[in-house]
Amino acid sequence: MFTLLMNKKDRSLSVLWLCLIVIVGVLPAFAVQPLQNESIVIGKFRYRLFNLTESEAAETGLPMHYAELYNNDFAGKDNCEWMDFETYDWHDSTVVFPSHVTYNGNSYTVVGIDAWRYPTGEIRNSYCNKPEFESDTMYLKRIKKIVLPDSLLYISSEGSFEHLKNLEIVVLPPTLKMINSGSFSHNQNLRIVALPISLEAINRGVFSHCGIESLYVPKNVRVIDHSAFDGNNLIEIAVDPENPYLDSRDNCNGVLETSSNTLVFARTITAIPLSTQCLGEWLFDCIQFENTSLSLPLSIRSIGPGCFALSNLESITNFDMLPLTAIEQMTFWGSGLRHISLPPTVTTIKRGAFAYTELRHINLPPTVTSIEHSAFASCQNLESLKLGKNVVEFDKSALDNTPSLMSLSVEEGNPKYDSRDNCNAIIQTSNNKLIRGCKSSKIPATVKYIGDSAFCNVAGFELESMPKVSQIGYRAFVGSNVPNVIHVNRSLRVIDSQAFMNCKNLEKVVFDYRENRTLGKSIFSGTDLKTIILAVDVLKHDVIGYCKSLHTVVLDQAVDIDDYDENEDEYSAFNQSRDFIKRIVFDNISGKTSDEVFITDFGLDPDFNATHYLIITPEPNWSRTQWLKSRYRYLTVVGRGDINQDDSVDGNDLNQLINMILTREPGSVNFNDNAEMIADINYDDQIDGSDLNALINILLGK
Repeated sequence: MFTLLMNKKDRSLSVLWLCLIVIVGVLPAFAVQPLQNESIVIGKFRYRLFNLTESEAAETGLPMHYAELYNNDFAGKDNCEWMDFETYDWHDSTVVFPSHVTYNGNSYTVVGIDAWRYPTGEIRNSYCNKPEFESDTMYLKRIKKIVLPDSLLYISSEGSFEHLKNLEIVVLPPTLKMINSGSFSHNQNLRIVALPISLEAINRGVFSHCGIESLYVPKNVRVIDHSAFDGNNLIEIAVDPENPYLDSRDNCNGVLETSSNTLVFARTITAIPLSTQCLGEWLFDCIQFENTSLSLPLSIRSIGPGCFALSNLESITNFDMLPLTAIEQMTFWGSGLRHISLPPTVTTIKRGAFAYTELRHINLPPTVTSIEHSAFASCQNLESLKLGKNVVEFDKSALDNTPSLMSLSVEEGNPKYDSRDNCNAIIQTSNNKLIRGCKSSKIPATVKYIGDSAFCNVAGFELESMPKVSQIGYRAFVGSNVPNVIHVNRSLRVIDSQAFMNCKNLEKVVFDYRENRTLGKSIFSGTDLKTIILAVDVLKHDVIGYCKSLHTVVLDQAVDIDDYDENEDEYSAFNQSRDFIKRIVFDNISGKTSDEVFITDFGLDPDFNATHYLIITPEPNWSRTQWLKSRYRYLTVVGRGDINQDDSVDGNDLNQLINMILTREPGSVNFNDNAEMIADINYDDQIDGSDLNALINILLGK
C-alpha cells in the first residue's frame, strides 16, 4: 500500500501553463504591480497584495484581488521575518496558512508563496538589512505539520520549508501546480506527502533528504527531476496509469518519459525495462547498487551526462555492444568503475566522463576523434593510455592527477600528435610542444615548448634535461622531481607563473646568461629554493615569491627592478620571500654597470629595520655602495670579497679567508654571520678553496 497518496478529487483550476510561468516569475501580465511597495502584515503572516481589472483577471485566470505570502520587509527593519512572531502562538506545532485575507475592505485570495527565506536563517532576497536569524530558528524547529491554503497555485521560492527538524506532515492543496526546487528538502521526519492531482512538475530536490518511502506520480505531472527525492529510502515508485506523459511500465519501480522511452527517474530498486532507449541525465547519481555489475538492455541508444556519477558501479556488461557515439559529460565521474570496453562507434569522450574512477586501463576504439577536458582526470590507478591515429582534439587536462600513469603514447600516422623517440608523452607535432607527460616521460631534444601543466602533479617524474626548450608553460612542473640545481639554458626565454611550484627538492637556480626573458609570478613558490642567481634585464613583481627557504639572491648589477603591481599597489619582487632573505648580491654577470639600484622596488622602505639584510656590490667604494648606505642606514653594504668590511678588498681579506678555511668547522655558511656570507664568494653555501680562487681573481682584477 502506498503511503504517498494522490488526491482523489480533481479540483485543479483551468489556468493556462504559460500564465503560470508568468505568475511564478513574479511578473504578472499587464504590468500588474503590488498594491503596497512593501510587505504587509495581515493577521499572523506577511503578504504582498495585487489588484487586477476585470479583463486582466479573465485573461490570466487569476482573482481580481490576490495575495502572495511574502516575507520581504521593504521598510528597512532589522529582520525579514518568516512569520510575525509577536502575533503567532509558537507553542502550536501546526501551521495553517489562510486561503483569503482582508485589507481595506477587499478580500484577497492567497495564490502563491514568494521571496521566502531559509528557515535556518538565510535570505531569499537582497532587500533585508541583516541576513542572520539565529533567534527565530528555535521556533521553526517546533513545527510538525504545515497546512497550505486550498487556493494556492505555486511555491516559487526555493527552500521555502526546508530544514524543519520536526516536520512530519505537509498538506498540499488540490490546486497546487508548481513547487520550486528544494522547497521541502532536509525534513527527515517527513514520511507522508499526498501529491495533488493538479501538480504538473516535480522539480529539483523538492523532497530530497526526507524520510519518504513511496512515490506515486499523479496523472498531470509532465516532468520529474532526477534529484527530486535524493536521499530518501524509496521502496515503491509508480505513475498514475492515466498519465499521458510519464509511465512506470513493467512494474519497473522507475519513471520513464513515454514519448521518448527515456528512463528519467530511478533508484536502486529500479529494473530498467527492455524497451528503454535512453538513460536520463544524472539518473543513477550517488546510487549504491547491491550488485556493482550492471547489465544494460541492448535497446539503449544514449546515456545522459552524469548518469552513473558517484555510484558504486564497477562494471557494465553489454556496454561495448551499445550504439553510442559519445561518452557524455561526467557519465562515470567519481564512480567505482574498474574496467569497461567502449563501443566501436564512440567518437567523443566528453568532459570528466571517467574522472575520479578506479580505471586501470582503457582501450580507446579507433573511431575516437576527441578527448575533452578532464576526461580521465584523477584516475589514481590509470596505468596506460594510447591515442589512436584519428584523435585530433586532445585536451591537456584530460590526464590531470593520474599518478600511476606509466605508458602514454600516440599511434603512428596521427596528423596532429606524436610520441617521438618512445618518450611516453604527447607532443603537438606542428610546434614541437609537449602537452602532456607521465612519470616515465623523457623530454626529446626536438621539443621546444613545455605546455601548461604538462607535468603538473605527475608523481615520480624526474626532469633530466631540456636542451632546446625555449618556453615553459604555466604550472608545467608543479610537484615534479627536478634536480637540486637547475642551470637555465640560454635558449629558455619564457617561464610562466608557478612553473616549478612545490618542487620540494629544488635548492638552487642559476640563470647563466643575461637574456631578455619573460618571467611569470611565483615561479618557484613552495620549493626549498635557497639560492637564485638571476641574470635578467628586468625584474618584475612577485617573480620569486613564496620561497620560505630562500636566503641568497644574486642579481646582475645593471638589473632594472620594475615590479610595481597596479592591482596590489605595491612593490615586491620577492613577495612573501623577502623576510627570509639574508643576502642580496649585485654581481657583474653581464659586464654592464649601473649607477643606481632601486631597492625601494625590491620591497624595502628606507625606514624599514632591515638589519638582517646584507647587500654585496661588485666592488668596494662603488658609487651606489655609498648611496645604499646613506639611504638605508640599517643595511650592511659591502663590496664583493670585502670580508673584513673595511670598504677595500686586499691582503687582509685574503688572510681572513684562509684563516676561516683552516679553522672553522666544516659545513654550511652561517647566515647570521656577515663575514661568512661575504666569504662564500661563489654562493654555494660552503667556504672552501673555490672561494679562495674567486677572491684571488678579484684581487687580480679578473
